[in-house]
Amino acid sequence: MRPIKWAITEKLFPSDQGRVIANARLVLAAFAFAGFYLDPVSPARDGTLTLVVLAGYLVGAAIIVAVAYVKVLDGTARLLFHVFDFAGCATLIILTGGAMNPITVFFAFLAVSGALFWSATGALATTAALAVVWLRASGQDFAIWSRFDTNAMTVGGGYLLIGALLFVYVSVYRQRNRDRLAKLVAWPPVEAGVEGEISLTALLRHAALVLRLEHVIVVWEDISNPGWRVSHFNSRDGETGRRHGGIETRLVSDALTELAFMGTSPAGNHALTAEGTRDVQAPLVAPGVFNFLQIRSFSSAPFEAAHFRGRVFIVDPHTLSVELLSWTEIIAGRIGMELEHFGLRGDLEKAAAAKERTRLGRDMHDSILQELTAARLQLAGMSAAATSEAKKAIDHAANMLAAQQRRIREFVVETNPRPTSSTLALPEAIQPVLDELANLWRCHITGQFHPERATVTAVRLPQVRLILAEAVANAIRHGKATHIDVTIESDAGLWIEVRDNGAAATDNPASSDQIAPFSLRQRVRALGGGCNLTVGADGGTLVVALPAA
Repeated sequence: MRPIKWAITEKLFPSDQGRVIANARLVLAAFAFAGFYLDPVSPARDGTLTLVVLAGYLVGAAIIVAVAYVKVLDGTARLLFHVFDFAGCATLIILTGGAMNPITVFFAFLAVSGALFWSATGALATTAALAVVWLRASGQDFAIWSRFDTNAMTVGGGYLLIGALLFVYVSVYRQRNRDRLAKLVAWPPVEAGVEGEISLTALLRHAALVLRLEHVIVVWEDISNPGWRVSHFNSRDGETGRRHGGIETRLVSDALTELAFMGTSPAGNHALTAEGTRDVQAPLVAPGVFNFLQIRSFSSAPFEAAHFRGRVFIVDPHTLSVELLSWTEIIAGRIGMELEHFGLRGDLEKAAAAKERTRLGRDMHDSILQELTAARLQLAGMSAAATSEAKKAIDHAANMLAAQQRRIREFVVETNPRPTSSTLALPEAIQPVLDELANLWRCHITGQFHPERATVTAVRLPQVRLILAEAVANAIRHGKATHIDVTIESDAGLWIEVRDNGAAATDNPASSDQIAPFSLRQRVRALGGGCNLTVGADGGTLVVALPAA
């Protein structure tokens, strides 16, 4: 029932308060002008002057309505129009000898009381009851009214009607805002989407539905992983999200970076803020943003926290108003808060994972490493008494155990790292790893390193070894590769290319997920990098890009 009442009220009255007051001013001025003839009062000084003042006030009210529908009324304009109302009212009181019937003040009192207690229903019921009483008091005979009584009731009824509608609007307006705030409190949390990507769909849909918005756009970035992302929700197609490299570092004019503001054109230089209209250097919104999003009129507000920052854009709203600017700030603040909660949850998960890795590393050191050492000693005893062929197999098994011991030790050291800033030459650090993998999997592996004097940090080296080990293992196990070429380039970061001569297990593109498993993608993503796999008739190529350590 309530949404229907809102819809009817917003159709009858624009949601912008400035337009509502402008419309009411015009109608009341028209009734006052008509009342000068229909229900004349006795001017204390000059009836002609009173008529001129009324006519001027009516013309001024019409001009204000036009202005209200052309531009958003800022604080200065509202003050000027209020002074205009006060001056007109004061002049008319002086010319007509003051308020002729002080009892009418009780109408405003009763209507306001009804609105406060029972919202729009109370205002309407109170006004209707007062109208019946007023009609009964105006004429004893309802069948035959004199001309004077009819005119008086026409003018008085008009005043009552406009007053009642204003109180109804204020009541519905208050109730609507209260309900919107109550609904906005129940924000859905930010969740990880496909492959760990952050999805804002639930947040934007919630804001759009509660505030009846057609388009909500968020341009945001993870401060630890710079690069603007765009999440666009509209009522027809849902959310579309993507990274956008064409957006500049700044999203809006430098003077508006920390402000919420509205504008009729992103390329203009007039911004409406909570403090009033500001002229800044054009454009209001960076070209990379409004060219991509095709923004026209809009309302925007920023958010920034420890993990994320960005801006919310309400695009092409039905009307620009101070109320819309306030809602935009609320939406921006809440989206920033939910993103920050997501970031904090991630930090807690990483802390818990680090604690678990530490415990696991300690357990592996105290149990598995000792058992592997014992197994190698037993194999060494067996090798001394074995034939030459059996000795080769036993020694190969012992070497595999030794390799696993080294990997476990690296894992233990990684969970309890020692402060170091040393770097290692890339060929000397990686080539032994490739030789070990070639011996382990009995395949041919070559390595190329660019530039020749490239280095890798001691902190990054264990992760590179694990990436290479998993890439080689999957190329051999799933692609049946016999020859693998590894190329590593070091510049601002590391570029690793693993090319093999294996064949795809199936023509289905989904098989690439088997060759480049989820664990490898997660490991690379945890390092702030990305990976891509292509599989063809000549083999597969895995490319891994890692940022500088």
